[in-house]
Amino acid sequence: GGPGNRRRLILPVVVMFVSRDEGPAGTPAPFSLRIGLVLLMLGVAAPAVAQGQVLDPSRACIIQAGQPVVDAVIAGQPVRLRVDFGAHAPIVLTPAAAARLALASDTRPGTDEEPDRGTVVTRVGRKTVRVRWSREMVTVEGVTQPLEVLTPPDYAPGIGDGSIRPSALPCAVVRLEQRSAGPRDVETVMRVIDDGTFDGLPVKAMAGRDDIRLEFSPWRERTVGTAAVGGILVTLLGGSLSGPVTETPIVYGVTRPARLLKLDRPWLAAGVKVPALMMRLSDWEGDHAVPPDGDLEADLIQVAKRRNPQRSFRLMHLGADVLRDCASFEWRRTGHLLAVRCPAP
Repeated sequence: GGPGNRRRLILPVVVMFVSRDEGPAGTPAPFSLRIGLVLLMLGVAAPAVAQGQVLDPSRACIIQAGQPVVDAVIAGQPVRLRVDFGAHAPIVLTPAAAARLALASDTRPGTDEEPDRGTVVTRVGRKTVRVRWSREMVTVEGVTQPLEVLTPPDYAPGIGDGSIRPSALPCAVVRLEQRSAGPRDVETVMRVIDDGTFDGLPVKAMAGRDDIRLEFSPWRERTVGTAAVGGILVTLLGGSLSGPVTETPIVYGVTRPARLLKLDRPWLAAGVKVPALMMRLSDWEGDHAVPPDGDLEADLIQVAKRRNPQRSFRLMHLGADVLRDCASFEWRRTGHLLAVRCPAP
């Protein structure tokens, strides 16, 4: 993750992960969409922050939603990166930016050493995706540190050359402000799930007795949940599917089929009210019923396609449709906390 003043050797090893929500049934649940590297951390060696540079423990980086871009230098070249609370890696670049930086070359400015790099093979639903990665020296806000840089083939953030995760910034606090906080706003503070993988900034929310993994993605247009999430929420709150099947962006430009799931009662999760979501369409293991289809007659069963059973994974990406009224989102390095300020429900 982020910078520090300890020295350690970081060696990338295993680089193949499979989406846990759509893995074959009966197989061990692998990691979800954690397009990252399993790291071995041994004793002393490479510094996490370039020598002579110290992280200021009181430093706060305030990012305005109207201009959420920071300037950085990667492999000696300037780039502009959007701060993304929903990013699944320290830095993600567009293919055009990676080509301009010549990240495919065997050399880097100022060193004769060949960079660590490789290819991550993962699955987004039933789609297999190959993502190139390399470990680069990245300078942001005057601090240089080695970070993993990923280049998905279809990634297009719509602004800048790519994205950077808040924990990759050399700041004790990173706050994305959408507006000034008001008297009706309530702050909800949650501990980020830290399981040692390069993921977003996920937190846990309860839906009855079931826990659901939440990620705050204010740049995402629509809230998206896995099929397992849809089943849990309908069992708890009621609801039904409606509308056409839509190819919905999931991660790094990859889309998956989803339909609108309207809940009979909104779900209050982490200080945010969720009245509906785009539910990814897949089979899953578990005891929760398939949400009813509001566009079909109650006694009509429609078999569109047969697929092998898939493994359950409870993940929801909260998008702008439920986050646009919030004042701010704040990541705090101390305690690895996420604080959101949104209107009281």
